[in-house]
Amino acid sequence: MRLATRKQKMLAWVLAMGSLPAAMHAQDGFRAGAGNAVIEIPAAAFPTSDGFTASHDALHAKVILFDDGKKRVGILVVDQTSITEESIARMKEILQQHAKVAAEDSLVIASHTFSSPHVIASFAHSDAERARLAVLRQSIEGAVADAAQRAAQNLQPAKMGYGQGASNVNVSRDVETPRGWWLGADAAGYADHSVHVLRVDGSDGKPISMLVNYAVQSSIMDHSTMQAGGFETSADLQGEAMRYVEHYYGDKATSLFLIGAAGDQAPLLMANRYVQGADGNTTRVDLHDAGFTLVQAEGERLGADVVRVADVISASAGGSIEILRSSFEVDGQKKERGLPNAPLKNYIFEKEGKVSVPVVVLRVGDLALVGVRGELSARLGAEIRTRSPFKNTMVVTLVDGGAKYMPDASSYDRITYEARNSGYARGAAEETVTHILQMLQSVKH
Repeated sequence: MRLATRKQKMLAWVLAMGSLPAAMHAQDGFRAGAGNAVIEIPAAAFPTSDGFTASHDALHAKVILFDDGKKRVGILVVDQTSITEESIARMKEILQQHAKVAAEDSLVIASHTFSSPHVIASFAHSDAERARLAVLRQSIEGAVADAAQRAAQNLQPAKMGYGQGASNVNVSRDVETPRGWWLGADAAGYADHSVHVLRVDGSDGKPISMLVNYAVQSSIMDHSTMQAGGFETSADLQGEAMRYVEHYYGDKATSLFLIGAAGDQAPLLMANRYVQGADGNTTRVDLHDAGFTLVQAEGERLGADVVRVADVISASAGGSIEILRSSFEVDGQKKERGLPNAPLKNYIFEKEGKVSVPVVVLRVGDLALVGVRGELSARLGAEIRTRSPFKNTMVVTLVDGGAKYMPDASSYDRITYEARNSGYARGAAEETVTHILQMLQSVKH
């Protein structure tokens, strides 16, 4: 009788309170798991069709899973410059097979290291190149499967916390020259130095994963040739930074780099960089093999800045999960034939057709992660975070594909490299920001 009375009292309390808050459900059932796997590139994959002849440091595939008991989402970060839609579809199949994550609930992101071979069929022009490309694709997919399996096996009750700091290893890459705006490093230009960290703690209270969101291209070794010739594969700046973080936590906290709005953000120092002369002409100077010293130094600095943020984060209940996807159209732009190769004072931007812009918003507890394909400029990423209804917001680019640059209006005014190399017309980025803020409001309420 006493037991029945207790049950009746509990039922009456639940009815009086209404449905339990999502956070209370999540506190009981929220789990997370992370997995990390090296992309083993055998000698048979070299030389690649885009000039890589050897490996300098390891490339990785990394997976983080979040599960609130009702929904499971997965984030996969692969050390590639960009990932084709065909490869993304295949990777989502792998996540579904090995981690039980539905395709619509998975995010595939390129770390955007410039020192990784492109896995693009059109780049292979002979049977030998196609065979080497197949070897590379197999290595990448094998690592994705391993990382997904490990993440699923490591699922455990988890908590998480969010923190923000600063790191000064990025700089505006748009430089004004007598001949027009060009690529370089402008310390006086706008740079978003904010670094955002999501710390995920396991059942023992120790970190099992870090999600690091920062606006910089990992391009220190971009087109830097070795003394012996050719390029060497490398995870570059973000890879060195994530290695630093993982080593700091005893190699037990898989650290995923989520590239921010970095369309106009470059590393402060680069191995192969443009140098401007008094006549306005620019030339490229290359440090060759010595450039990896810059990778180590700048990577350690970013990693140390991440650790300073992560160490003071207090983790709490993970919360419930929601994911919202949307796609809309903006004006497209006619692009130059080939890549821009010199600054210009005058240029006519021409609209051409419509371009689809897919956007995803992932909410985990009180964190909102905004994912877009296009490489937004840093000002736009900062604007989204400032105007977001969520206290904690990450803006991530190159999500579920790559779509080149999505510059702000001022970039078109200055005729920058990004504006000339964009498939989006002036104003498309601002339309995208408006749409994203509407999605964030929808998810919030």
